[in-house]
Amino acid sequence: MSHRSDPWLVPAVERRAGPDGRDFDRVASTDLTVGIESRWGDTWVWITPEDSVRRSIILSKESAQRLHRMLTTIFGDVAM
Repeated sequence: MSHRSDPWLVPAVERRAGPDGRDFDRVASTDLTVGIESRWGDTWVWITPEDSVRRSIILSKESAQRLHRMLTTIFGDVAM
């Protein structure tokens, strides 16, 4: 059985690859769709750009927590 939360939208700005697929030549605003899903007895966190389901990422709860801790550490260490 599967259950998915209502999605949350997070405004974001991203660098996008150019036509050659290598060089990042443009900046675009987007909304990231973020949600939680319960499937197979496990909790998953999904993040999907509004314009491309193919670029989505689905992380285990533990992986999402590690990512959160790392981002907190990175931004805590960087003088903005």
